[in-house]
Amino acid sequence: MTDKKRILVADDDEQSLGLFVLLIKSKTGLEVIGASDGQKALEAVRTFKPDLVLSDIEMPLVNGFGLFLILEKELGKKMPKFIFMSGSPNNFGVSKFLGSQFLQKPFAPDDMFRLFNELLN
Repeated sequence: MTDKKRILVADDDEQSLGLFVLLIKSKTGLEVIGASDGQKALEAVRTFKPDLVLSDIEMPLVNGFGLFLILEKELGKKMPKFIFMSGSPNNFGVSKFLGSQFLQKPFAPDDMFRLFNELLN
């Protein structure tokens, strides 16, 4: 069994998704997969079992908040850590209400890595 941490990135912008996955893999060595909408992210959490989810908020099928709430109901205390990201600052309050971190797009990769370190260690 490995202690390597796992991250799921969910973003419907395929270009951003690819960049996030590549950047995280190359800079951290963590196991990373991507999902291009909320439904795929939900399925990926169930199979990949990430330690952390980096999720866009505004996605088709299931948005980031919906993803969080479904997983919270299903997994309870086994819920992965969540970092929400959005281009809209209006989503900051809801993410904090849910007890999660928030990154305002665009953000510096160092801010993302700092949160990974805080939440995974």
